[in-house]
Amino acid sequence: MRFSADLNLILGVLMMLVGFLAALLQTWLWTFPMVPDPSGSDPNGVTTAPRLWRIVHRGMGYVFALIYLVLATQMIPRIWNYESVAWSATTLMHSLFGLGVGGLLGIKIWILRRAQRHGKKLPYFGWGIVLLSTIVVSLVYQPVRQGIVRPGVSDGVMTQQDAEKARQIVFKNCIQCHGLSVVAGPRDDDWMHILEEMAENAEKRGIPDPSEGKQALIANYLEAAYGAGAESDEGSEHGRGRGRGRNRGDDD
Repeated sequence: MRFSADLNLILGVLMMLVGFLAALLQTWLWTFPMVPDPSGSDPNGVTTAPRLWRIVHRGMGYVFALIYLVLATQMIPRIWNYESVAWSATTLMHSLFGLGVGGLLGIKIWILRRAQRHGKKLPYFGWGIVLLSTIVVSLVYQPVRQGIVRPGVSDGVMTQQDAEKARQIVFKNCIQCHGLSVVAGPRDDDWMHILEEMAENAEKRGIPDPSEGKQALIANYLEAAYGAGAESDEGSEHGRGRGRGRNRGDDD
């Protein structure tokens, strides 16, 4: 299951908000006194908090976990499926904090199901999940917004309609292999050179090349969205498709 970067950002923001509200609600629920657990399974006792709000909190937890799983199934394969992914600082932070959310979520579930003696630590894990989720979303928010090329940004090289066509290709195809932080990160070569090399890689792997016939358009869009860079040895051979330092993993 693959979504565009725009939809993933919406899901990420929704996950962050649900996590924040769940942690806030959990903090409030913990203000209610505890009474001894009749079953004796929980040494901390059971809460006297309203049952309705406990159900709401549990529902929020399920929603958060579901969104995280949807996003993780897209993020995790990128970590090892592509041999030349460049690990920029942003990519590394996004991956580690993203996996960290899952780790804390797993620990929280383990405490609830198997280690109730550690139950008093649950609010800390809840706010830890909120913090990591916020960092993960913030790392991709700016590149997604930066990718919206408005009239005039491309200096007349392409129309707004062409820019949106190129954006759809990049945000629905390129980032599925490499992640947005890699595509928006530093590069060593111009964009046209990168796209040509990635087209060759796609042909070798026997997979469709989404940039076929549109490489110049995509190169112009990427330059307008994520900046121009140093000139290559070919001078102006590739026209407007110049990037700002290349990662070997930036293919379609």
